[in-house]
This record gives sequence, C-alpha cells and structure tokens, in this order.
Amino acid sequence: MKVSPFLIPIVFIIAFLGTVFAAQRMGLWSTSGRVEVAPQQLAPADIKGWMTLQQVIDGVGISQEMLYRVTGIPASVPATTALKDLEEVVPNFSVTALRTAVQEAVTPLQSR
Repeated sequence: MKVSPFLIPIVFIIAFLGTVFAAQRMGLWSTSGRVEVAPQQLAPADIKGWMTLQQVIDGVGISQEMLYRVTGIPASVPATTALKDLEEVVPNFSVTALRTAVQEAVTPLQSR
C-alpha cells in the first residue's frame, strides 16, 4: 500500500489545528491574556491596561467619582474608556500610577 506524501502532513495539520480550535471553544486555550473581572474581587495590582474604567470600578469596589478624583481623570471621560487609551487623553497618566492611586484610596476603606 502506497501512501501519498501529502497525506501525513495534512493529517498532522488537521489534528494540530483541530486540537487548538477545540481547546479554544472549550475555554481552555486563550491567547489574549484577558481574564474575566469578578465584581469586588479585583486587587489594585491586578489592574491591566486593556481594562475599562468601569471594570476597575466594579472590580475594586470604588466609586466612579473617587476613581476620577484620585487619578485626575476628567469627568467628561466615559467609564467605557480603556485604560490604555487614557494615556493619550490625560496628561501624565499611566496604569502604574492608577494602580498606586487606587491602592492608596482603597486601603483606608478596607481598614474600616
């Protein structure tokens, strides 16, 4: 029995890609690095640049007014804005500075 020289590579590619796609569909394979934000369970150190202001508000448990005040974000910026996009809008804004400001704002709230 003679096997075509193209059959084995094709089978290998189909098996490999099939495994990848099946794992993605089952939620076992993710390449984005994004995780679901559970309400009230996000530590300031877990804040990522791809998150929106609303996800930070929900995850950390801080009010929108307080978040905007401690980070210097103008009130005209919608809560649906991604943190990485704020670097272009707010002068001297960085995600690292936001983490620090949120940590300092949340710490007194947690000690009550």
